[in-house]
Amino acid sequence: MDTPILTLTPQQVEFIAQELVKNSIYRVTLTGGEPLMVPELVLQATRILTAQSIAVGINSTLMDLTPELAQSLKELGVRTIMTSLISSNPVTHDFVTQNPGSWQKTVDGIKLAISYGFRVNVNMVLTKWNIHELEETGNFVGKLGATTFGATRACAPTPLAIEFSKYLLSLDELRQSLNLTYRLKDKWGYKVDVFEHYPWCAMQDVEKYAHLARRKCTAGITSVSIGADGDLRPCGHSSTHYGNIFTDGLAGAWAKMTDWRKGLHIQQSCTKCKLVKQCTGGCPVEAENSPRKRDHHTTGPNDVISLPKPKTISGEKPEGEFVFIPEVVFRAENFGGIIGSSRGDVVYVDETTFSLAQELGALPHFNVETLVLLGVSLDDSSIFINHLVSKKILKKEVPLCPLNS
Repeated sequence: MDTPILTLTPQQVEFIAQELVKNSIYRVTLTGGEPLMVPELVLQATRILTAQSIAVGINSTLMDLTPELAQSLKELGVRTIMTSLISSNPVTHDFVTQNPGSWQKTVDGIKLAISYGFRVNVNMVLTKWNIHELEETGNFVGKLGATTFGATRACAPTPLAIEFSKYLLSLDELRQSLNLTYRLKDKWGYKVDVFEHYPWCAMQDVEKYAHLARRKCTAGITSVSIGADGDLRPCGHSSTHYGNIFTDGLAGAWAKMTDWRKGLHIQQSCTKCKLVKQCTGGCPVEAENSPRKRDHHTTGPNDVISLPKPKTISGEKPEGEFVFIPEVVFRAENFGGIIGSSRGDVVYVDETTFSLAQELGALPHFNVETLVLLGVSLDDSSIFINHLVSKKILKKEVPLCPLNS
């Protein structure tokens, strides 16, 4: 007997999309299950969201991608697609997915997506089943022409945590995977990443892996997972629900998740670590499911041998007029606010800076002198503008050249 597919109705997709727009969300990933099994709903959601300058990414096996669907997604403004390739070895891939023939369909989907100009991020979820095939898989992904190759540790999923834990990477295997992934980066020139947060003590050489260490556990803090039933979870790994978007609205359900924003889910062994605010600790879901009540890759701050170099923002006075990019979103938060965009990065600011940014956003353009007139020092004004330009939130206004008479 076939298990019925749990998915959203068009009316529910419309409702969720409008809730995301109403709450100033700037980035959404459509995932599953398998989203491309219901292409009409993917196109519906993408059409509504991109029309409001919300960036849409797709997380898919790509087994159901067709030229027609690829073309439609491209026209709607989708730029990035993520997929999972368990191994370059079809036998390993199909064994893990428990879906004979899935390797070939996914590889064909990757090739198709690349041919349509999408940025394709290929993620290899690492376990003891495939860790020995990491180098071969990285080489294979390089030959395919993917934008990014990710080699990301698996975490113990619920409710199979205890049974699955024997297939998780050892600490040595995790550290070896980081080193090998960087060697692959140098060989192929693609970007490399881990698509989950890694505790810094597991990484050890945080300065070397600073690009990977930038990932924090954002579950319930700046990100959330909305299920096909409308339930909100802090992340895709967690089985704990906090309200429902259909009954509580996005804001109402989000308000029930304050314990995550207060850091109450940080594993106990990490709470007293001097690096916890920068690192954000081990995976809370992994800790919850573990008999030891900790992420099995956490070891403590003494294993951290280097830290990321602090980023310096130029205090040199920027010349010219500036404007916020059209897609910018100002979202008030209890700490102040978030300034972000679908095309750029995200900046978290206090209440005073948030109010200043909103005031500047109402102007047709502004410069350093504008901020000085508003009571900001010249140095702080220069740093503020340079920082937002580096985050692709501000851009220099190009002056119009008058036509020769």
